[in-house]
This record gives sequence, C-alpha cells and structure tokens, in this order.
Amino acid sequence: MRLQILVRQCNDVTILDLTGKATIDASEGELLSKRLRALTDNGKHKLLLNLANLTQVDSTGISAIVESYLCLQRQDGELKLLGAGGRVLEVLTLFRLLDVIPSFIDERQALASFRPQSYACNTLKAQQLKSLLASLLAPILRAVGLPIQHFRFDDWL
Repeated sequence: MRLQILVRQCNDVTILDLTGKATIDASEGELLSKRLRALTDNGKHKLLLNLANLTQVDSTGISAIVESYLCLQRQDGELKLLGAGGRVLEVLTLFRLLDVIPSFIDERQALASFRPQSYACNTLKAQQLKSLLASLLAPILRAVGLPIQHFRFDDWL
C-alpha cells in the first residue's frame, strides 16, 4: 500500500496520520520528507506523527523524520511520535530514535505534552526584558557603588 498522509490540526499542533509504507521503493520516503518540509516552511512548529497505521518504514522514512526533528529543534519547535507498532516500532528502536524523539501511545497525552503556544515567545521576551533591565540599571547601580553582578533580575520576572 502506498504512503498516504492525512494532515489535521488540533489547536496549534499539526497531526500527520501516516498510512501504508514509507520506503524508498515507491519514493514514499521522499513524499514524507517533502510534506514535513512544506509544513515547517509554512510555520508549523509542532508536529505529531501518527504512526499507528504505518506498516513499514526504512532508512528513507527514518531520514525524513530525523531531518524534520532536527529542523524543528533549531526553530524551537517540536516533533513527537504517536502509536508506533510492529515493524515500525522495531525500526525506530533499532535506530534508537525512541531515546531521542518523544513517543506516545495515547493521542491526548501526546497533544498535552506540547509546550503552550506562547512558551518560546515568553521565554524570549523574558530574556530581552532582563537584558534591558540590566542595561538601564547598570549606571544607577554603579553610581551608588553596587556591582551589577550581584543584582538578581530573575526574581523580578
């Protein structure tokens, strides 16, 4: 059976339901790679690959998953796996991907494991705010004789 990819959305998480084979034989691995790349290029940064109906995967499919995982990591995104079983589970285990990429059996648990939508943005804003506070308060602290290194901005945020 050829690889079929159904894409659905649950809040800010994009779920890809994979059915069939992701193998080099029918260039299905390349189809998966192109679909994952298109989603990340279009701003989708939380991907859940539902592997429950995927019957076979080879190095081409694994390569597509790893490539997408690394791309999303660089963009502060997330990729997680759902429902791997049978031969697919064996291959993922062989490549030790389950040690690196979070994997779930239950879809609700998988969806709940993604960071809130504004997490990365809030983290960045907090870092920018700390930097701004330090630059504004440094001259004042120096003027009164307090070293800025001993001043803790973390307690403010």
